[in-house]
Amino acid sequence: MKTKSTIALVLAAISLFSFNSADASIFYSYGYFSKNNLIRPSALITVRQPVSLNKKIASYTPSSSIINSNTANPSNTSQIQTSAVLSQEEKTLVELVNKERKKNNLLPLQVDENLCKVARLKAEDMRDNDYFSHISPNYGSPFDMLKKFGINYYMAGENIAVDSNVIKAHYSLMNSEGHRANILNPYYNKIGVGIVKNKQGNGIIVVELFIKD
Repeated sequence: MKTKSTIALVLAAISLFSFNSADASIFYSYGYFSKNNLIRPSALITVRQPVSLNKKIASYTPSSSIINSNTANPSNTSQIQTSAVLSQEEKTLVELVNKERKKNNLLPLQVDENLCKVARLKAEDMRDNDYFSHISPNYGSPFDMLKKFGINYYMAGENIAVDSNVIKAHYSLMNSEGHRANILNPYYNKIGVGIVKNKQGNGIIVVELFIKD
């Protein structure tokens, strides 16, 4: 009953969400997953943009250093249709994540092509089906989705966010202990990101998938 109430609250929040202010609310969630178990349940968090955010945004300069990888199991019959080419927003998000890891003396995450496809499918699924949760009505949990598309991993985590742009989304996630823990987890070695426009076209839906393979 509690889970149903939480999902209902998330759907209500998303249906009312709009980006008409510099102080727009952000809704996001996170979870850690082992090979077969959901360790931390999903949670709805509402955050106001910190006053210092603009200073951080102004200091960011995109680069082109992104490492690519591929973890797909070719024997799996499921096929991912989404294009693997990263958008500029997705490249920016990867760069920001690895910049944070470098500042904390951690190795950069490799971009995994198929993990990016799964992340984008999840973002599209949330947009098209009007929900915001780790549990998809079509794909199930992130563990189910990774398994369905043949992604091999030892441990995995997921961050999801809704915001007006990718840089604000990233710094808001970094200001949250749980999301920052995923981004700075020393055991993860690969990342997949998916970013799509919301239905209104005035914001974005962000999915970050982290794995250790």
